[in-house]
Amino acid sequence: MLDVTSSALRCSGSSLPPLAAPTRPSGSWSAKLWTVLAPVDAALLAHPFLTGIADGSLAGDVFTGYLVQDAHYLAEYARALAMLGARAEQLADTAVLARHAAGTVEVELALHAELLTAVGVDRAALAAVPPSPTNHAYTRHLLATAALGSVADGVAAVLPCFWLYARAGAALVAAGSPDPRYQRWVDTYAGDAFAAVVEEVLALVDRLGTGLTPAQQAHAEAEALTSARYEWMFFDAALRQERWPV
Repeated sequence: MLDVTSSALRCSGSSLPPLAAPTRPSGSWSAKLWTVLAPVDAALLAHPFLTGIADGSLAGDVFTGYLVQDAHYLAEYARALAMLGARAEQLADTAVLARHAAGTVEVELALHAELLTAVGVDRAALAAVPPSPTNHAYTRHLLATAALGSVADGVAAVLPCFWLYARAGAALVAAGSPDPRYQRWVDTYAGDAFAAVVEEVLALVDRLGTGLTPAQQAHAEAEALTSARYEWMFFDAALRQERWPV
């Protein structure tokens, strides 16, 4: 599992308020997936990037760098969702995935545009910064899984971005942030609208899970775990202001 004794975590003297485990239907695939994701969720909520959001100590340039990288990430994330929508066997599943691909572009990128404008980053400046190594690796994982894995593999891979962000939003809104820029970001992921999106994706996960063999579930769960680890690494890369070494 994820090494939660890394230097980034050791330097954190605090963590966000503890959250109860999410309530999922007994025997559902999402309940099983949560047992896979829970250790990473705990590490994520203790990460100094998020605790810095909560207490306002996160450096402004670190947050700006995160926003730039997340804007790059979300463009690829939307493509992965759209690809999965095109591959889904059930029209209802296509509708869910296509709707959330569009929502990623329209809502979350709009948020980033608002926040990036507030910190003086325009489209030209955004385009001039390449995706970081972690960002590149994470989005290639999502796109490769969406294209080459089963639809269940792909949906499991995109799930942590929905689910773990909702968890972070819930913990952060309970703590609050003294910085209005950070609070604006928190409010997006702690709101009812985002919670409804996550529930719809979890319902899709459970529908897909009913048709999988144990081996197929295990394969998809490994893809979800990889994505969850990348979620932690994404915040860590932002905190370290990761750049390509050459």
